[in-house]
Amino acid sequence: MRTLSISISILVAVLSIVLFREHVFEFGVTTLNKILVNLNRYSNNDDSSSSSSIVTDSTTTSTQQDNQPESTAFYNPTEKLIATDMSVPRAIRKVFLANSVPEGAGATVRRSIGTPQLRNFSPFLMLDHFSIKPGSGFPDHPHRGQETITYLLSGAVDHEDFAGHAGTIEAGDLQFMTAGRGIMHAEMPRQNPDGSANIGLQLWVDLPAHLKACEPRYRDLRAEDIPFTDLDDGNIHIKVISGQAGGVDSVKDLAYTPVWILDVEMKPGSKLAQPLPKGWNAFAYQLEGSAVFGSGDGKRTVAQYHNCVFEPDGDVITVEMPATATEKARFVLIAGQVLNQKVIQYGPFVLNTAEEVRQALIDYQFHMNGFERAKDWQSEIGKSMIPRVFMRCIVSLSVAWLGTCPARSWPIVAGLAHLAEVGRLATISICEGAGLLLAAIADRPGWRRLLAAGWGCSYSNSHSADLGLLPPRSDKIVSVRRACYRKEQNK
Repeated sequence: MRTLSISISILVAVLSIVLFREHVFEFGVTTLNKILVNLNRYSNNDDSSSSSSIVTDSTTTSTQQDNQPESTAFYNPTEKLIATDMSVPRAIRKVFLANSVPEGAGATVRRSIGTPQLRNFSPFLMLDHFSIKPGSGFPDHPHRGQETITYLLSGAVDHEDFAGHAGTIEAGDLQFMTAGRGIMHAEMPRQNPDGSANIGLQLWVDLPAHLKACEPRYRDLRAEDIPFTDLDDGNIHIKVISGQAGGVDSVKDLAYTPVWILDVEMKPGSKLAQPLPKGWNAFAYQLEGSAVFGSGDGKRTVAQYHNCVFEPDGDVITVEMPATATEKARFVLIAGQVLNQKVIQYGPFVLNTAEEVRQALIDYQFHMNGFERAKDWQSEIGKSMIPRVFMRCIVSLSVAWLGTCPARSWPIVAGLAHLAEVGRLATISICEGAGLLLAAIADRPGWRRLLAAGWGCSYSNSHSADLGLLPPRSDKIVSVRRACYRKEQNK
């Protein structure tokens, strides 16, 4: 059995090199060129080895900054913004439902930003309303070039990274993580005594080009430290996480990119006119109940789990609760300064050019330029997911084997394919990769149906890119899955 496993592994490796020789050749040439450039640089430097390292780093940073587009000057108003009778209400651009999709290892998210409905809404890259049940989570994965803001609504989540940072955020707490030049971490839920899920929001914010190479950092904001204000005779309660509301300022700026975050609760019959910085992009995500946004003929009722996106022109956001409402409404109002820069994203890597993304992949795979500490690192909190990964490999092997069976095994194949996709770690497993390679060669109905089932389960997940735990998926494999899915859909 061991000999058979080794033989299959060698066969898959050979087939991979043969089928994707262009990608392998390109990757090898890129890596070799980088090695030669570094060798020439070191050989031409007469300083000590430590000084050479410092000079090399500063030279690289300078070159990157020279090639990057001009960044927008930061504007985070320090003057009090006040709504008056002359304030112009912002119009509503669109309202849409955040659909539920699987993410990470068994987690479920309602994603509104980062989908075909709303993509690269500068400076916002992604907004997930996550629910992490026991046994699921977000094990070890990298980031580069962005900031993440996690707001926990219920439960508790542990985090740990390769720099030795570790901690826990609980209900009402926030964590601001700046990935900068590179970080690898894990986010795993605490097991609640009643077995309930851990629920919260995670917002990805783009970093300006000149800060994408900054050192990674964490900044926590505890629930008890968040200032608040009560308006309209106590019918409106606002937590001022970042920004201003009702004459109250937030504690401090915790993100590099200027962002306002307000957690708003409104009772029936209340009305709110909230000023926002001019020109910033803004949206409101409905956590509970429903509320009426906008003014005049442009009013829209926004229900739970819907995202209301505003036009950038105007001074205030107007919201009201009908007096006949039977429950309160709760939403987060978020605004951020627009960054006039190109966004190139590959999964957790967010840069400004395709070349920078390719370099990020190389740096992560070879543990360079910010990812040195990722080599052989494994989080303690992520180890609980190892049994799940092992089970998924077994399921993937079973799917690959059943895919070669006659078409009458389709129901079993579909069920196992669905199970493999639901339990995925947002990256292709080795066994699933082997199955897909064989599937690309074997032109059989069973394989096409298998691929259609696998792609269909993840088709709605716009963030299904690899987390860098393995080399990226081949475009050829993805194109096979997409073509098979469309073919099955047309039948």
